[in-house]
Amino acid sequence: MCRGDGLADWTRFESLTEEMDMIAERILEEIEEHREEGRVEGRAEGRVEGQRGLLRGQIVRKFGDETAGEWSKRSPTLDDGERLLELGGLIIDCETGEEFLNRL
Repeated sequence: MCRGDGLADWTRFESLTEEMDMIAERILEEIEEHREEGRVEGRAEGRVEGQRGLLRGQIVRKFGDETAGEWSKRSPTLDDGERLLELGGLIIDCETGEEFLNRL
């Protein structure tokens, strides 16, 4: 084996090593991006769940368990923050549980 072949192999090895390092760096960046997206989504979901819990407590306090139960049946997947804020206003505006449920 002549010296030139070994040098060429070493150069190819270094090149492959650099490529592998770049790929690993890109993978780590992608993982971090996905983690951050998950954190943001988790915080948003937590806020919505917190709002739902607060609204349910307010509905129970003002109108009773029956109205709160009916509200939960009608909006089991409600996750729109704006709509939840509107419902908070309805709790204040409505005089009875029946009125509240009719205005949903």
